[in-house]
Amino acid sequence: MEMSEEKIILSIFKAIDEVNKMLPKDRQLKKLPGTFLAGDRGKLESLELINFIVELEGRLQKDFSLTFNLIEWLEIPEESMKRIDGLAKFIKAQAN
Repeated sequence: MEMSEEKIILSIFKAIDEVNKMLPKDRQLKKLPGTFLAGDRGKLESLELINFIVELEGRLQKDFSLTFNLIEWLEIPEESMKRIDGLAKFIKAQAN
């Protein structure tokens, strides 16, 4: 399967669907490219962020047959990388 940013974002949205099942309605993540996941503007607490990362790593394995270590993504200081679209760019760059 081709790994375009759009397809990666769809995988991220599927992971968000799973994480949102565990979150109260007022803290659920919006499935928009500019939604912040991590950092000061992110809605996820530490354990929720880890759950999201584990879910997404599994989703990427299923959707693209690729293994990722997304903990590295959290170490990138740029705020734009803490959003869904920044994460998609990071995943695409790591896959190439």
